[in-house]
Amino acid sequence: MMFSFITYMIKAGIGLALVYLLFKLLLSKDSRHAYKRVVLLISIGAAFVIPILAQFVSAKEIGSEAIANVRELIELPLIETVGTYSTPTATVIENKSSYQINWSVLFYWFILSVLCLRFLISYQSIFKWLKRARIKPYKNILLAIVNDSIQAFSFWKYIVLSKEDYQHNKTPILLHEEAHLKLHHTIDVVFIELVCYLQWFNPFVWLLKKELKLVHEFQADQAVLNSGIDATQYQLLILEKAVGKRRFASANHFKQGSISKRLKMMKKKQILRWSVAKTLFFLPAGFLLLQAFSNPEVNKKVDTLPKLIAQTNDSENWLNEWRYDNIANLNAGIFFGKQPVTAPDLSWKNKPIKKRNVLAILQNKRGALLVNGELVAKTELKAVVKSFLNGKDYWSRTNPEIISSKLSNGTAALINQIAISYQVDRGTPKESVAHSMKAIGKAYLEVRSERAQEIFKKDYFDLSEAQKLEIDERVPVRMAPFTAITPSKSAIQLIVSSEGIFINKKICPIDKISERVKVLMQNNGKTVAEIRVLDSPLKKEKVEKIKNQLLSAGIKRINYSGMITLNESEN
Repeated sequence: MMFSFITYMIKAGIGLALVYLLFKLLLSKDSRHAYKRVVLLISIGAAFVIPILAQFVSAKEIGSEAIANVRELIELPLIETVGTYSTPTATVIENKSSYQINWSVLFYWFILSVLCLRFLISYQSIFKWLKRARIKPYKNILLAIVNDSIQAFSFWKYIVLSKEDYQHNKTPILLHEEAHLKLHHTIDVVFIELVCYLQWFNPFVWLLKKELKLVHEFQADQAVLNSGIDATQYQLLILEKAVGKRRFASANHFKQGSISKRLKMMKKKQILRWSVAKTLFFLPAGFLLLQAFSNPEVNKKVDTLPKLIAQTNDSENWLNEWRYDNIANLNAGIFFGKQPVTAPDLSWKNKPIKKRNVLAILQNKRGALLVNGELVAKTELKAVVKSFLNGKDYWSRTNPEIISSKLSNGTAALINQIAISYQVDRGTPKESVAHSMKAIGKAYLEVRSERAQEIFKKDYFDLSEAQKLEIDERVPVRMAPFTAITPSKSAIQLIVSSEGIFINKKICPIDKISERVKVLMQNNGKTVAEIRVLDSPLKKEKVEKIKNQLLSAGIKRINYSGMITLNESEN
């Protein structure tokens, strides 16, 4: 589920922008301040939670034109603007160095570090004032009285105010700041400060911070008026203090927020019914965001943004490309619909391939697998393919070739020569085919990832495009087209089914194969035999008996549905 941090921040930013717009439109002028505060805090938290929850929601679960339109709207800021993959010639190969500096990510963390430093300095300044102040107990809190002329503010269990305010305006100021402390506004302030630092690039977050602090002032003002303080005198005091300057962003000040808004809000009546009714509009907005973020097309485009952490989704999306209808694209190096930076060498399709380099995979109607004449369990297929990709025969016979050649960037490298031939009977279940294709894809992914770690000390999906190309050329995808098995006219046909063994459509006992084949060879001169397994899983002993019978008859080559042209010089 761990996806790109930058992607996550952008999605959360979109949610926060929507929260601000809804709050400003529906609740900013409402007089139920405690209710507004709760809605704001929950909505801000939801903006960070929804992108995570969206990873577990299928975009196909709900489909409607309205939701599709919202997806398109949210997708707009995330659309790619750089046509890196338009043509091979339009792409500039990156520096060969294995260490690439991501300036976008570096800039993000630099700004975040500066803001965090500002946050710490603000706290340090507050503690300096507390050290210089005269501390006096007041109810369950502490008063910090300073000689300097400062705006009164509250912080955790302290109320800091000037000596002058303590002597002349003590009651209303203390009631105001005491309300901040009793309502735990300091926690809100620290929370919204951290959100602003993470979302420093998002102007809507700073506006949300302003709205939240204004709600705090509304609540504190209401507490003062509820205590019996004369409203007119209190409003005059606020106007008098309006000329002061706030010193600390992480504290609640007596003079904070729009003065005119605070004065107007004191006269408003509280109507909870309409507050709740207007808040209901937040629910469909959150639901639409959840569905929009679950759209795979949006995720695909967002994934092109700078990454801070590896995405498990990358490997999942990569493996989803391994489908029966996508083999041509796999050979051409097209993943996620993107053209490769350099067109791969496909000349192998038109050249004879040595038998030792071919991994022939056959799958029958029951999903049973025969790989190079050996019965293989479904759970074993990935290991077999991976072994061949690494230049080792799984059964320790003749290893496939890995030759030294030049990559497109001029680097000399060892490149495996393996070609995978995968064919099935017409009745093979789609689930079996999908499982086999995924197993082959996993083998390729693991080998490429191992090469990436060996050469660049990075995960495959963390490499630059130039580095990925180098790994892809070392471990190229070479697969025969996915087609149903058709008999070869140049070979003696042996069909093995639950009904027995058939040679040229005539049933034949296993111990008579050699005798029957010798007669056919004399009549038509064929020295190649092709074994097809239909609906009966073959045991290794039976396969060996059939092979021995054919070899004793003089057969020079045995194909298992012979899908790739083999070099005639090898047996």
